[in-house]
Order: sequence, then C-alpha cells, then structure tokens
Amino acid sequence: MTKKRGPYRKNHQPSLSSEQLEELQITFENVNRHFECPLCKTLSHFLKHGYSTQDPTQPIFVCKSCKRQSTAYEVYQVLCGISNINENSQQVIESSTNFQEPNSRDPRDELISQLTKQVERLTTELSQAREQIARLVVLQASTQENNSSQAITNTEFPPFCGATSQNLDGSISQAPWHNPSKVAALKQSMNLNSQKNRVRKEDAAARFFQPPSTNQGFQYLYVSTKARVPVSKLRSYLRNMGVNNARVLDIHYPDRNIAALLLHNDYVAEFKQLLESKRVHFANNFDPWNGSTLKDPQYKDLTEQERTSKACEIQQQLLQRAVLHIREPVKFAVAYYFYQQKWVTKSFIDQLNNSRYGRSEDIMDNLSEDTTTNVTNHNNIQH
Repeated sequence: MTKKRGPYRKNHQPSLSSEQLEELQITFENVNRHFECPLCKTLSHFLKHGYSTQDPTQPIFVCKSCKRQSTAYEVYQVLCGISNINENSQQVIESSTNFQEPNSRDPRDELISQLTKQVERLTTELSQAREQIARLVVLQASTQENNSSQAITNTEFPPFCGATSQNLDGSISQAPWHNPSKVAALKQSMNLNSQKNRVRKEDAAARFFQPPSTNQGFQYLYVSTKARVPVSKLRSYLRNMGVNNARVLDIHYPDRNIAALLLHNDYVAEFKQLLESKRVHFANNFDPWNGSTLKDPQYKDLTEQERTSKACEIQQQLLQRAVLHIREPVKFAVAYYFYQQKWVTKSFIDQLNNSRYGRSEDIMDNLSEDTTTNVTNHNNIQH
C-alpha cells in the first residue's frame, strides 16, 4: 500500500485566542494597517483578506507590496512582539496563557524605529542623487562651451555666408526697378489704368449736363448659372468679363441656376451685348411670378393658384429687400418704378418716405420730379 502524501505545511502555526485576536485588531488599527511585512521585509500597507480555511476564526492579511498572504500568527508576531509561542495548535489554553503575559515592548516604538531607518536611507539616496545632478550640470556646461568654441573657430563652412550674400545680391539685381524694360512696362500699365479712370470720370461728369434720358426705367435680366455662389463672387465674375458693377444695382437668385441682375434701361443693350459676346445665356422667358419657381418640397401639395400666390409673395419680399440695399438716391427711383409696375405695396413706399422725409407723402410728388429723371446721372457720378 502506497504512502499517502501529507499536507504541504506539516508544522501548523498556533491559533490565536479571542483576547489575542482582539489585541491584534486594536494594534492593527493603531498602526493604520502599515507595518513591515513578515515575508518581504518591506514597510507596506496591509489589507484583510478573509479567514483561514483551517480555522475560520483566524483572519488572513495581504501585503500590497508583494501580494502575499500572512496569517494572524505572523502579523501578531510582528505587531505585538511575541517571539515565543507554542507550536502545537491543539493546546489553545497554553498558547493563550503565553499570549496573556504582559508585553513590555510597545509596537509603536518599533514602528517609529523602522520609519526612522527608512528616513535615513531616503535622505542618503537624495544626497547621492543631488551630487550626481550637480556633476551632470557641470558636464553639460563644459560640453556647451566646447561646442560654442568649436563653432567659432570652425572654418569648414565659410562659403555658406558667401552664397547667401550672393543670392541676396542676385535677387536685388533682378528686381524690376533695376531693369529698364520692366520699369517702362510698369509705367505704361499704370498710365493706361489712370487714363481709363480719367475717361470714365470725364464721361460721368459730362453726362450730368445732358438732357434726361427718354428711356427711363429699370429691367431685371435673368442669366443662367451653374451653381448658386455668393453675390460678391458673382460680381467678381462680372468684373472679370469687363462689366462695370456700378451699373448692376441688384443681384439675387429667384430660382435655381437663375440669377437676376437689375440695370437701368440705358445700360441694358450694352450689357447684353457684352455678356452675349462671352457666350452667357439669358433666360428671356423666365417669369419669377410664376408658381413653377417654387422648388421647396413644403409647397408640393399646393394648388396652382396657391403656388402662384406664394411665388408672388416671395418675389415681392425679394424686391423690397433689393430696394433697401440700393444706395440713395437711386433706391427711391427704383422703388417708384417697382410701385408703378405694382411689384411693391403702397405701405412699403410710405415706410420708405418716412425714412426719407420724416412723413408719409404722395409717391408721385416725391419721386416723379426728383429722383427718377436723374437716376442715370446720379448713378454714374456716384460710382
């Protein structure tokens, strides 16, 4: 018959009595659960980790440093200074008698001595670290000094400064003001621009002394666009094609891929001729008052009459907003023309008169003899 294998720990540690367990608990709390581990011999923090499987009355403690478990007997031996306990776990009465003997050593004194030793050790390590840092600082300073002296005495890269000065001299020599032909071209371009501006100002001044135009009124020209861009961007496109933006009084989008441009009747023919030469397509049959211009899905259930009414309402709001953004005094002539065409209401004209005269006067008296007849001259002189 084979021999049975015995337990791993043949010598069991004695169990503590209830008085000893109570003393262990009090001492454990007094030292704030912080003392030297009996296994790894380091000052660490301990936590309770259940009870022993052999004796459920004996707690188990775990070291947070080494993660190993210590029995109640081992912790009691460290905290309470008991060095002579009976090894026989069965003699509880004898062991409790031994534990009840007065202990002359205070566990707090032992903890203080351990902390003192640790402070001395840390102080020594700190002084050594400071000495090493001081040596490294001195070494770094000497290294930087050597590098700076080598950079001053080093003659390996003298062409670098020379190349930089040569490039600088070359760039200066290639500047336009050192080239007579470039200077002449710049002067010619400036003279052409100044001459164009002078001619435009002369034409505007001479137009003031001409009789009023017989072609009074304004027109909206509708041009096709690939996308809806900001008005400033659209004006830049017109400027690149040679259009005088001062003659375009208003720009808005009444429909998708359609831009509306407001001009005086005197400039319509010239404007259309210029844009047609640039292959710009005009939507001559476009009607902004038609309900077909409503592309918003919220209007899909409206009847044809309701869609037309809604389109007229939106178009009227666009025209009123356009009038408010046109500069004076042209805005009053445009408002009068819109009122004649029944595109804006009488209440809107009254509000405009209040802002101009401080009172609501008859639109015929205010605008027919004042602003409308001279809108072309005002527009050219202003711009």
